[in-house]
Amino acid sequence: MKALLPSPYWELVIIAAVASLTYANALSGSFVFDDIPSIVENEDIRHITPLWQSSEDTHYPPVNSRPITRLSLAINYALDGYDIRFYRAFNIAIHLSCATVLFFLLRRLWSSYTPAASLLACAASLLWVAHPLNSQCINYITQRSESLMALFYLLMLFFLHAGSRRASLMAVLCCALGMMSKEVMITAPIVALLYDRAFISASLHKALARRPFLYAGLASSWLLCAALLTAGPHDTSAGFGLSVGPVQYLLNQFLIITDYLGKVFWPHPLVLDYGYPRHLTWLQVLPQALFICALAVASLVLSWHRPALGFAGLFFFAVLAPTSSIIPIANEVGAERRVYLPMAALIAAMVWGLYVAWNRHIRNAPRKNERWASKTWAWQLGVALIVFALLLQTRARNTVFSDEVELWRTNIAAVPTNARAYNSLGLALATRGDLQAATTHYRHALELAPDFVMAHINLGLALKASGELALAVSHYKRALSLQPDNVDALVDLGIALEHLGQRQSAILLYRRALAIAPDMAAIHYNLATALDAVGQQPAAIDHYRRALAIAPHLTAAHFHLAQLLAREKQWETALVHTQRAVDLQPDYAEAHFAKGNALRALGRIDRAISSYQRAVAIDSQLVEAHYNLGTVLLQNKQTRAAINSYRRALALRPQWPQTHYNLGVALQREKQLDAAIAQFRLALELQPDYADARHNLNTLLSILERE
Repeated sequence: MKALLPSPYWELVIIAAVASLTYANALSGSFVFDDIPSIVENEDIRHITPLWQSSEDTHYPPVNSRPITRLSLAINYALDGYDIRFYRAFNIAIHLSCATVLFFLLRRLWSSYTPAASLLACAASLLWVAHPLNSQCINYITQRSESLMALFYLLMLFFLHAGSRRASLMAVLCCALGMMSKEVMITAPIVALLYDRAFISASLHKALARRPFLYAGLASSWLLCAALLTAGPHDTSAGFGLSVGPVQYLLNQFLIITDYLGKVFWPHPLVLDYGYPRHLTWLQVLPQALFICALAVASLVLSWHRPALGFAGLFFFAVLAPTSSIIPIANEVGAERRVYLPMAALIAAMVWGLYVAWNRHIRNAPRKNERWASKTWAWQLGVALIVFALLLQTRARNTVFSDEVELWRTNIAAVPTNARAYNSLGLALATRGDLQAATTHYRHALELAPDFVMAHINLGLALKASGELALAVSHYKRALSLQPDNVDALVDLGIALEHLGQRQSAILLYRRALAIAPDMAAIHYNLATALDAVGQQPAAIDHYRRALAIAPHLTAAHFHLAQLLAREKQWETALVHTQRAVDLQPDYAEAHFAKGNALRALGRIDRAISSYQRAVAIDSQLVEAHYNLGTVLLQNKQTRAAINSYRRALALRPQWPQTHYNLGVALQREKQLDAAIAQFRLALELQPDYADARHNLNTLLSILERE
């Protein structure tokens, strides 16, 4: 018979307080690692609907194939753009929700065995919510897929335990939502049946007989998962037939799972990226393999004879199975986030085990110690101290995540053989402008993995930025020899060759890149600039327009297209694109200058004056803008203002005969004849065949002679 439990108000307040305090310092920082392609560069999250798109229409299939995860990111983007504080806050809210559901699930589960169920459930939830191993799912934004899946997994078990028809429908719904969050949910129908057998129905047969429609509904969610995977969103990273086989991957997992288990008890050092699977032999992993196999066998035996005791072990291995067994994930041998949900079962089992041991101690305590032993303050204090210690370490980990350079340095310290971590550290240092240090780390990555394509590309970028173009080209070519269809290598090599004056070769590379990725606006833009440089203006205009059809917010494409259209005297269309450029980037001085030119050509002098004035206000060194401003002011009979603009232009470029001439004309209109004569003479010194200057000079000299 279930014990009557008090309201869980204070327990929930404590869980929320600990979660908030644990992650209060996690809001700052930057997007890291896969956050860049998944969020910053992912056009799929820039719209709320449709919830899911076909593989042909999606921009980034790994995220789009998880509709609930994509939707959550799209909501963040719609509300906050790229403000990482709100993305992190969203992740914290999911994590707190998971801890709350875990509390209610354990409270309901243990209420049949002890009146201390609320206290025990609170202890387990606190230990889990503050544990540093979970920090990756909060700080690494994209991995909210793991915590979302965990939330629906726990909710499914909670509703399963409720037993009513409405609860059964909610369990099926949660299972479906979990499938749309992350594929690991595929184990949920089986785990639900095992949970039912362990805690509700006492046997698999009774569980299926009591609620056949529930399990049919849960199993039907596999069809949903299969449908989402039909597009093959992870074909290049997960599955059979890749660079690592199932046996080799399993050998790696014996080491990784042992590491997970160790970090449950001693969460140090924490790792963002374990790197790629290594080539291992059975002998190298024998102790870990025996340990993991023994745990698995013990879980099976316990689940047969004592289902309630064995469930925690089965849950741990079942939830880990899709990512940590024989199905290879070629690009990531391990990830701390994978133990996010499995760890909840381990912590719950430990809390229950300690409680049972404590009760046994009380029963066996000598009478003289009975009064002390009957008190629970000692183990409550112990839990509080452990939670506090975990909280402090998690806060320290949050701080590491806020500094990308430090994040990758700690990763390298933990896994010094991980070439990808050196490459990522190089990228972080390059972002800070430390190209020398970045180059060192790229080279170290290539020492560990000579065929690491992205390290070759990134090293090429660093060398190009340092002016070592020939070396940069050699690394781009090496990357292409390893991966001929690598778009980044094709484009970056093209840019380097342009700098070396080999524009025709660059054009060929850009065209190759477009054949692979025709919808990449940046490639159309680069090709357009190269075509313009070799005199193929019509083709350049076409590719600028294609770039803007794909990415209407590409400011530079609007500006350069306007420049080409201006050369073709298409002033109205040029004005449209310069206006768009300044709308997108109000401080773009050159665009304001180009807009002024278009307005001047169209005879809209007052507006041209405003555009030139805006240009020089933004960039006072823009000499052509000062000159053109002086010209339109002179045309608009604002002679004194024109004189000031010409003088500013000459201060920046004293050897400009046209400016001296125009300044002379303006001074002549203001009756400053001696100053005008001086300007005409300067114009002729710089350009002796300047006919207009000589004519005006002679005219003024004649006037002075007559006077």
